[in-house]
Amino acid sequence: MIRLLLFIAVLVSFSKAEEEQNNDVLSSFLKWSSHYIPHVKDPMRHYQTWKKTWDYVQEHNGNHSSGLVNYSLSMNQFAALQLDPHIITQTHNQIIPDDRKEEFEYPFDIDWRTKGVITPVQYDGCSQVLALVDAVNSAVAIKTGHLVPFSAEEVSDCCFGCICDPGPQQADPPTACVKRNGGLCRDIDYPYTTNMCMCHECIDGSVRQPIQDYHNIANGSEKDLATALKKQPVIVAIDSSDPSLKLYKSGIYSSKNCSATHLDHMLLLVGYGSKDGEDYWLCKNCWGEGWGMKGYVLIARNKNNMCGIASKASYPIV
Repeated sequence: MIRLLLFIAVLVSFSKAEEEQNNDVLSSFLKWSSHYIPHVKDPMRHYQTWKKTWDYVQEHNGNHSSGLVNYSLSMNQFAALQLDPHIITQTHNQIIPDDRKEEFEYPFDIDWRTKGVITPVQYDGCSQVLALVDAVNSAVAIKTGHLVPFSAEEVSDCCFGCICDPGPQQADPPTACVKRNGGLCRDIDYPYTTNMCMCHECIDGSVRQPIQDYHNIANGSEKDLATALKKQPVIVAIDSSDPSLKLYKSGIYSSKNCSATHLDHMLLLVGYGSKDGEDYWLCKNCWGEGWGMKGYVLIARNKNNMCGIASKASYPIV
């Protein structure tokens, strides 16, 4: 009888612990949903999809704490990866409070952010547009000493027809389009207009910033990529198809599942460094400050061209 009572007591204890854990997970979901999908009337119908991602993130971060992987994940705007993207609100620059000190634990041999030539992180659904414009912003700032944002809307209107190609391998790349059009207008001279999709001149007769050329870096050469970065920030293309990248929070990212040839996303390469024998690239993304290390990601360097970061790199010559 005593053994039976002890057994029942253990079962009750486990049941209570499990209930408390489930309540904690549910509380986290409600916090996430109020932040990212506050307009959805019945957020609980997305709970099971979100919970799968939660379990994946907890397992991965457990491995990170044990030193088995070099980066951590978070329940960010991509946490419910199977949700309709249209229900996710534009809260990409809002960060749910957590410990973000890890970013400053990584030293950099080169970091163009410290030179005042990098514009703030933004959210843009078309990485090609923003990476290209960011590179021009930085190149002009290095040349003139003034950081003046140029128009992403112009690139979208004139080179994409408001439809972002799914990858950076189209026949007529946006770099060639911008050069052919005579350069870029300043952002204030070609502002964002919702769904206009009509290419036009800079307003008030303002003159475009000419682009002399674009220099392509040798395919796959991380050494040449580092050399180019010493001159200015560089446009790079990567394979972003692994869900772990969308959930990235901090640390040095690498993945056995990403390809060096299937390139579907662009970043602005702004620095590199090393810590404890691990080399990394510092890249600015276009998924808002709520993603990654306040919008930035460290990608493994000198590790077999991780995710194709050196496969299709270039920089503008102004």
